[in-house]
Amino acid sequence: MIIQPFSEKEPTRYLGGGFHREVIVHPEDSNWVLCKYRHYFANKCIPNEISNENFIKASFYLTKLVHSIFPNNIADIRSACSEPFFEIRQRIIYIDYAKDYVKRKELIDSVLEKTGYRLDTNYKNYLVDQSGNIVYCDVFLPFYSSGIGHGRFDMPKIAVSIDELPNDKKDIATKYLKRLETLTTTA
Repeated sequence: MIIQPFSEKEPTRYLGGGFHREVIVHPEDSNWVLCKYRHYFANKCIPNEISNENFIKASFYLTKLVHSIFPNNIADIRSACSEPFFEIRQRIIYIDYAKDYVKRKELIDSVLEKTGYRLDTNYKNYLVDQSGNIVYCDVFLPFYSSGIGHGRFDMPKIAVSIDELPNDKKDIATKYLKRLETLTTTA
């Protein structure tokens, strides 16, 4: 698939954007969105010793893992690519931003407790979907700026959370965790 430039002049496709990325409706499936990352994203968010390819793979697996633990609160991801830098993510049909800090804080604390990952607190990263769920829609940054071996998550906490999943979800989540571990401990 060729990724065309995004344009606010196409309101049927363009959904919005933020500091890191722009989002459009997927041209082949309206249940998904394309998130195209701005050029400077790689320069600002990816530690020097980590390739763009390994960063986006680690981000993909971390997103899949956290989504498997919080399926109603973390947008799913279908695929990711490093050149051009984009992801295909679940489209959330939403009512509004989740402006209620107490409810956002409950999700932030739950994710931190079960994965060790600290979600960005900006309310524009949280949507209230049609079922009333608060859904986090921002990118998962797998590394701190110090790079390899310094993941922004806690492997043992994620492993315990995976053990609590139903068997049909546990196997694939375990594979995602092994892949994430490999990507975050080697260059």
